[in-house]
Amino acid sequence: YRIDSLKMSHKARMGTLMDQLNSATNSNIRIMKESQIKNAMHDYEQHLNDLETSKNKADIFFEIMAYGAIKVVSI
Repeated sequence: YRIDSLKMSHKARMGTLMDQLNSATNSNIRIMKESQIKNAMHDYEQHLNDLETSKNKADIFFEIMAYGAIKVVSI
């Protein structure tokens, strides 16, 4: 789910940046937006790489799933 979340947030971020770039008339603003797009692509690729790498590693988490007692009875 983390990869899907990353993809969705990246798509939204890129959409916003592209809209801002397309509406920019000042050349300095256009250069800044182009740089932000390039950085956003780099960040996305890096985070996607990190998630793909960590997907192959096992994480063990402790979480209480139930409360109670277990009674063992021999048959």
